[in-house]
Amino acid sequence: MYNFAVEGVQFRATTLFSLQRRRCSIHNGRGVQHRRRIQLRIVEINALLLGLDEHPKVELVPHEWMESLSGMRAAVTNDFKIIYLNDNWIDYSVKEFTYSLSHEMRHVWQKKMKPDLIASHRTLDLCRNVEEYSLQPSEVDAHAWAYIMVCKLTSEAVPLNIMLGEKVAARVEKRINDIYDEMHEYGGIVEHLGRS
Repeated sequence: MYNFAVEGVQFRATTLFSLQRRRCSIHNGRGVQHRRRIQLRIVEINALLLGLDEHPKVELVPHEWMESLSGMRAAVTNDFKIIYLNDNWIDYSVKEFTYSLSHEMRHVWQKKMKPDLIASHRTLDLCRNVEEYSLQPSEVDAHAWAYIMVCKLTSEAVPLNIMLGEKVAARVEKRINDIYDEMHEYGGIVEHLGRS
């Protein structure tokens, strides 16, 4: 059964993310190559669903650098042309790196479609704590989009309360519903990205 369709192209989670059932180790060459293809596919699907003509490249950066940013797994550059992914990404589950890449792709979309939203975005070092950072409208929106993409592409849910805390999770859940309503209202390329 297909999970959703984009511009007439049917996508099925079982074909996109068969790595989880592969017997080969993800640390051997074949597993790494397969994960890189999945990574690229996640970025391409996000670009298509978000109506982006082009998408940023994904580059690996040392995990020490990413961990210095409060354990972030991914970040997009200020020019929105590169998504940096923690070089420990090979140890992430497909769900985890789908979430991280989808979150950053939503920031790219915000820059193009909602520049006022991203213009008010403050970096973590300018916020009192991670909760304040995560409650910014741009972050709430990116978390909501990432949640939707994980549910649709991996057929798994993300425990928002555990990951984000109750206050942030409540705002993200409201934004998830708003995004579904917006997609329904505007129609467009998303034909079957229904509510989970």
